[in-house]
Amino acid sequence: MLRSWMLAPLTDPNEINHRLDTVQFFSDQSNEATRANLVDQLKRFRDISAIFLKIRQRSASARDWCNLYRSIISFMSSRSYIQEIVQSWDSSTILLFQQFSDETGGSQISNLLGNIIDVEESSASDSIVIHEGVSEQLDDARIQYNHLDNVLSEVAYQICERSPSLRGITVQYIPQVGYVICCDSPTVLPDFVFQFQEDDNTFYYKVDECCRDLDESIGDIFGHIQDMQRGNLPVLALLEQLTITLIPHECSIHKMCELMGFLDVYMALAECARNSSFIRPRVHEEISISVKQARHPLQELVVEQFIPNDITLVDGRKTMLVNIITGHNGSGKSVYLKTVGLIQYMVQIGSFVPAKEASVGVVSGIFTRIQSLETANLSQSSFTIDCSQLARMLHQCDRQSLLLVDEFGKGTSELDGLSLLSSTINHLTSRVSKDGGPRVLITTHQLKIMAQKLVSYGNEDGFSQETKESAPMFTLLTSDDRTNAPLYTLQLGIAEGSNAIGCATNSGITDEIILRAREILELMRQEAHIPPQSVSVTRYMQFCQQLSSTFDSVSNWIEASDEEVDKLILTARLID
Repeated sequence: MLRSWMLAPLTDPNEINHRLDTVQFFSDQSNEATRANLVDQLKRFRDISAIFLKIRQRSASARDWCNLYRSIISFMSSRSYIQEIVQSWDSSTILLFQQFSDETGGSQISNLLGNIIDVEESSASDSIVIHEGVSEQLDDARIQYNHLDNVLSEVAYQICERSPSLRGITVQYIPQVGYVICCDSPTVLPDFVFQFQEDDNTFYYKVDECCRDLDESIGDIFGHIQDMQRGNLPVLALLEQLTITLIPHECSIHKMCELMGFLDVYMALAECARNSSFIRPRVHEEISISVKQARHPLQELVVEQFIPNDITLVDGRKTMLVNIITGHNGSGKSVYLKTVGLIQYMVQIGSFVPAKEASVGVVSGIFTRIQSLETANLSQSSFTIDCSQLARMLHQCDRQSLLLVDEFGKGTSELDGLSLLSSTINHLTSRVSKDGGPRVLITTHQLKIMAQKLVSYGNEDGFSQETKESAPMFTLLTSDDRTNAPLYTLQLGIAEGSNAIGCATNSGITDEIILRAREILELMRQEAHIPPQSVSVTRYMQFCQQLSSTFDSVSNWIEASDEEVDKLILTARLID
């Protein structure tokens, strides 16, 4: 059920609020006792829709029949708890409770099953046990089996009367073996036929006349009862009749399964909301998202401290529906982008959200260009895949959509990526100006789109530059002036760079490469000539020592081999 909810988020605020009402009820601490009772019943409930399909196909086992009965009882118990809630609380806004109250088919189904099948005995014997009074043939066999001890005692008494020398014998019934006489010592009477010996003092015999009469009159009575319960015609006929009687109740069975599935999902969402400090969002139809101290619901589980940020996508003068986020590598831009998408998604499946406050307008769809899914089945480059995702987003989105774009244009040359990104932003800005949507969040390292004013703001509605936000994820320069410590905080402004070299340093790239990269970066900023990388004095001395060692390794170079000469030449070339 939870999977179906996640595959089909709601777009109607009223339906979302109905779900939120239920989650709020079960997450309330004052309703803990009711929640615990319902969870206990959910643990006993099985997928009765699948069980009923087996029953229709005449392939249900004894366990299936027992699970069906117990699940119906669990539903009825849950319904009773909910009816108590309805009578004692103002729960008129909780649609689930009304649906439980309206489903009344469980009582009739449980009576049908309970009057025919002995659930406790069936579970113990792993075969279907029919209640007494249902099958006359089965009842007769059970009566005969229950009186068997008296019959065997009478037979033993008669044998002792005929043979006074025998004392302490018993007549026993052993399933699949038959009726035997048990003696505590060997017997040599002519009509006693030895069968087997159990221990030093227990001997089993058959007496032809006596045991033959019992075999013919009573027979293997226990096996006969088992055969009838495992598929003999009387029991099969009863189960067939029971199946036919249950078929008209199929809709009720499916409805009960659906309602218990709903209850299970609500319990899970409520438990998650309580354990993770989620809050109930305000849901509306406006084209806006406003969240205070938003958190990523998964990221906060794997870090010691998660830094929350506000989300503001509101159509107004100081803020706008198109936001550009800049910042250093590793500053939290992608996590922020995913936080926005996850909170929007959680709201529309009816869940509480990780935030302090939340006011969220429903969207018709969430479109993302965050992850490139590369595969050998597609003969496309990673940038082609990125472009395909963006094209699908632009073609299919409407004014009610949410667009999340993470560093589009990074997979091609800087100029090409800059051109495509700025054109995309201008296109989305014009759509927002014309239609009032969609909501857009874009992260980028292409700072030139702001520095060179490549993004146009002029339009008929008079949007000014202050209506478009560029928000950097700030970092703090560390004491060694080499790396940056991210603060994961969103603020107004434009980032000063991407800190790619700092990210490379933190990743463990060697100092020699980092120093050369800093040198090239500084020269490029100054638009100065970049000379070839020079060899350091220390490195030069190492080459010289290596050349000297190679030369000294041969005592007479006139008679040196070609391999030794080649090695000397190769070592000398290293200095160049």
